[in-house]
Amino acid sequence: MIDAAEAISEQRRDIGRFIYVAHLVELLVAFVLAIPIGWDRERDTRSPGLRTFPLAAVAFQRYEMAIALALVNFLILRFWQTLKCSIP
Repeated sequence: MIDAAEAISEQRRDIGRFIYVAHLVELLVAFVLAIPIGWDRERDTRSPGLRTFPLAAVAFQRYEMAIALALVNFLILRFWQTLKCSIP
């Protein structure tokens, strides 16, 4: 029984590492995709430039992740509440 609990704990740690790496990749992609826009704006001397666009893209991506996580947690909670109420 202890071995099964340790195996489950190890699986949770692996999933946690995967999610952490996935979030970092998403933030990096948002940063890299915003650099050409910032470069173009900086070159044409329009306001927000090379420093602002990547920063705003990363901030928005992090905000989107937080909203998605909250939504998923809400839906999971709602599912369990519905399941619990439907069992006699």
